[in-house]
Amino acid sequence: MSLQLVRLLQLASPALPVGAYTYSQGLEWAVESGVIRDEASAGRWVADLLEHGIGGYEAPLVAALIAAWQADDHAEVARLDADFLASRESAELRAETAQMGFSLNRLLNDLGVPVLTTLRTQLAGLPEIAFPTVWSGLAAAWRIEPYDAVCGYLWA
Repeated sequence: MSLQLVRLLQLASPALPVGAYTYSQGLEWAVESGVIRDEASAGRWVADLLEHGIGGYEAPLVAALIAAWQADDHAEVARLDADFLASRESAELRAETAQMGFSLNRLLNDLGVPVLTTLRTQLAGLPEIAFPTVWSGLAAAWRIEPYDAVCGYLWA
């Protein structure tokens, strides 16, 4: 088994200690507002979230972030990070990605792995960090193939 695969499995793990399990992407609102009323409507809601949100926007963003990290294009990383933060539809969704980004960045710092020193320095220059920004930075630093990284992000 390759080290890149092990690292990808770490990033895609539901046990990654970033607090993702505490968020629902608006599921409570969908139930409360009547958008979700049964199994079929729940399935449609999840499919829409995957197709239009995560699959249609976040996955291409992660791919673009990985490319920017690999090219050492700090300005593009910062722009994409700011774009993602601005794209959040509510204060709650923005707070979610910022909290998860903060937590993953803290974990990155706690690891103290020398190969991640440059990434830690680059992230320190961003005023607020979205989760996909840190996640993609780790994927790039660990030399995970971009296609595999995006698949792992979607799985997570």
